Amino acid sequence: MSEEEKNGEELPNPQRGEVWYARLDPVEGSEQAKTRPVVVMNPTRRSRASVRVCVPFVGAHSMHKRLLQCVSVEQSAKNGLTKNCTADAGQIRTLALERFAEHLGVLPLDDVQRIAAAVAVVVGYIPQGRDS
Repeated sequence: MSEEEKNGEELPNPQRGEVWYARLDPVEGSEQAKTRPVVVMNPTRRSRASVRVCVPFVGAHSMHKRLLQCVSVEQSAKNGLTKNCTADAGQIRTLALERFAEHLGVLPLDDVQRIAAAVAVVVGYIPQGRDS
């Protein structure tokens, strides 16, 4: 049982496409660190698990536009981002629910699908019937 459950606090239930601040420390090597925004990528039907697959946001940089693993996302009141960012699918992480600190907003479906496609590139997924 987690500390939150022991203290009577309910754990968050992040859903696909939601943007959250998540505590990413401790890290190893070149992993993204500190508390930063992430987008949840788990399909909603699997959201009863105690972990979520997430892609962290990093600062927007012109170099990211050339990388297939990076997806530019513009800030908006709906997604809760405070500046234009890049979702870096190369830094995909599985996070325990306890790491989610604050719900910021929700991405449009188009952005979620573009990030999912970047994840597919990172893991080398090629749909059947397509050549590499």
